Amino acid sequence: MRSSTYGDKVLAAASLMLASMCLRTTNCPHRHKTLKEEPTMSLAAEWPFTLAATYASATSFTVSGDITSAGSGEASLGRRVWVDQTAARYGTVSAASYAAGATTVTLQDITDGSGAAASLANAAMTANFGISNPVNTSVPWPFRDVRSQSIAADGNDQTAALTTLFGGLNAAERALYLTPPGTRFVTEDVIASLPPGVVVLDLSSINSFNSAGETTKEYGLLSRDKSVSDTNFVMASGHHPVIQLNNYGNAEDSPGTPTTSALERKASLLWAAGKFRTGSTDKHGWRGAGLLQFSKDASGDFWKLALRSLAPWAAIEAEYERWRTAAAYTTGDYAANANNIYVAASTGTSGGTPPTHTSGTVSDGGVSWTYVDAGDRTLWSVDEYGRLKLNGGNGTDDLLSCRQTAIDTATTATARITARGTSRGAALILEPTDGSANVAATPYLRADSANGLRIMKSDSSTDLGLFTDSGGFYHREIRSRHATATDMDATPSVTGIGTLYLANSAATSITALDDGEDGQRVTLIAFNGNSTIVSSATLLLTGSANQALTAWSSITFEKVPTSISNRWIEVARSIK
Repeated sequence: MRSSTYGDKVLAAASLMLASMCLRTTNCPHRHKTLKEEPTMSLAAEWPFTLAATYASATSFTVSGDITSAGSGEASLGRRVWVDQTAARYGTVSAASYAAGATTVTLQDITDGSGAAASLANAAMTANFGISNPVNTSVPWPFRDVRSQSIAADGNDQTAALTTLFGGLNAAERALYLTPPGTRFVTEDVIASLPPGVVVLDLSSINSFNSAGETTKEYGLLSRDKSVSDTNFVMASGHHPVIQLNNYGNAEDSPGTPTTSALERKASLLWAAGKFRTGSTDKHGWRGAGLLQFSKDASGDFWKLALRSLAPWAAIEAEYERWRTAAAYTTGDYAANANNIYVAASTGTSGGTPPTHTSGTVSDGGVSWTYVDAGDRTLWSVDEYGRLKLNGGNGTDDLLSCRQTAIDTATTATARITARGTSRGAALILEPTDGSANVAATPYLRADSANGLRIMKSDSSTDLGLFTDSGGFYHREIRSRHATATDMDATPSVTGIGTLYLANSAATSITALDDGEDGQRVTLIAFNGNSTIVSSATLLLTGSANQALTAWSSITFEKVPTSISNRWIEVARSIK
């Protein structure tokens, strides 16, 4: 019995298009030599195999005898069929099976003579099979179908047959081979057997994530190059070549339930490092390394471009596999599970509890696994507003947000701006806007080899402060933040204040300073003679004596750190 896969459509379409071009065009250089040079081909030449057929369903019929690929071959997959009955019908063989002396032929993409979709009628019919067989075709193909080398595209493992075929080729041979839909093989082994000049057009479509629920259809080119012989896919244009990734957003897991990737219109470029060979089920998808992805942000109505890490290099280099139960592991083996990467901390046979932890080391019942990193982590992203985040960042609306990764071993998270060239400086300029949306003048930081690090005025005319490696900090002027105490407050607050003015309207005894910080200095300046500073355990004056302040007198205190003594001590006074 021979059955088809989804990918047969691709092969059939390619073969029929090529056949149509070569058989119907009078000046085609590849046209078969025995065909007459006339505007159109005769029906007998175009449909050479005519067999009596019996209606079976709207898409199938039966024919006496075995005409499958294993039999006489008329009903090979991808061959075109003209069903002659009350109205002509045209279709492509999608399946053919032989049983009990008859072959059941199933057609796909059935149309009428105008090209409109149609179905077979329950009426007398004859089946006319087209001249072109997809495997042993009379039309010259640009590639060699592996089925012509007795390699079946039937879903069974053909790795050994393919490696034997390619391993036996001349090392200098240059050719393009085709693995049609349904050809099962281990990609890594087949690539390893290819001569450098051979490229495989892989339309197999069943060799990635082929377990239940994971049906990634994969098509591409396979080659094994040398440093002097790369395989390049080129799209050239005299105007504007474009690679387009187009997500229409209409995919559904079930009616009315769009997929997450459809909702977020995801489109990606994947860097992979081989394929998984093992796993908890028969999964052989790509071993992910890095992903560049466009998408709608899941938390907002804007798009973003992100670079995501799918595994650290240590795991990639060690060819990490999917975790599986009852498997032998050695200390240092890497495995992926629950979208996390782990490394084996012991040697043994794995148990039945897969690792899912995100820190430390946990046993699966047989092998201990140490968490290494997330199996999908954003390295950087930039959105349509121009907001840039490195390693996720912490600020939701920050224009630039950076965060050190958990696996980074650097002891200090450092941001660095380096000038290049002779005697060039580096600057950090922050430009806020005022109520009229104009840029407000603010100081900025500038560093150069002659002056060190300077806090510059906004117009760059002079510096406000200077830091050097050798001399420390030099300042042009210092202004302390000031405030006036609440009238007649015996314990005024000094939060963020360097100078506190006292303008009490009546006699007031100040017994404490509230809300101060360790090491803070505060100068009290009296506007009149109504304030007296009371010496106490928390407000210690020289000689432990109270001090009445006359107008424009001042007294300065410093707060001793709480861990030493929770008090303010006098460090200076000026009594007028």
